[in-house]
Amino acid sequence: ADADASEDLRFAAMADKAFKTHLRLLTSERVTLAAMERTENVTLPPGPKRDEALEEFLERVDIRPVRDTFLVELASSSKAPQLSAARVNTLLDVFVSTSNEFVGSRFVAEEVQAREREAQAGRALDLARSRRSDFLTKHGQIPFDARERALTVRSQELEERFARVEIQLASIAAQQSRVPANLDATRTDAPEVMLGRLTS
Repeated sequence: ADADASEDLRFAAMADKAFKTHLRLLTSERVTLAAMERTENVTLPPGPKRDEALEEFLERVDIRPVRDTFLVELASSSKAPQLSAARVNTLLDVFVSTSNEFVGSRFVAEEVQAREREAQAGRALDLARSRRSDFLTKHGQIPFDARERALTVRSQELEERFARVEIQLASIAAQQSRVPANLDATRTDAPEVMLGRLTS
C-alpha cells in the first residue's frame, strides 16, 4: 500500500511538471504569435499593440491538464465556432512543430557534444601512444611478457625444490625416530653374546 501511494505521488508530480512545461511552451510568445498570425492573418511588429493582441489571444484559450496523464486539453471561447476551432488547432500545430524543433535541436547539441568527447578521447589516445613511443625509443623495448614467463618458471622451480627438501626432511626425521629402538636392541643382544663367549 505504501509503495502504491508513493508511486501515485511520483506520477502526480511528474504529470504536474509535464503540464507546466506544456503550458510554458503553449503560452510562449513564439508559439502564440505564430498561431495568432496564422489564425487571424495579421502581422504585428514588436510593441504594445502586439503584446495586447497576444494577451487577448491567450485569454480566449483555456489550457487544462488531462487527469492521470501527461496530456493537456485546449478549448477556446468565441462567438464564431470555426474561429475557436481554428485558434485551438493552429496553436496545437505550432506547438507540435516547435516541440519537435526543440527536441531535434537538443539531440543535435548532444550529438555535437558526443563528437567533441570522441575527438578529445582520440587526442588523448594519440598523446598516450606518442609518449609510449618516446619511452621505448629512450629506454628500448622492455620484454615484459618474457620476464613474466621467466619469473613464473623460476617460481615453479623453487616450489619443486622446496617440495623435495620437505621430503628429505621427512625421511631424516623417520630415520632418527628408529635410532633409539636399534640401540636398545643392540644393548639387549650384547650380554647374550658375551655369555656365550664365557661358557665356551
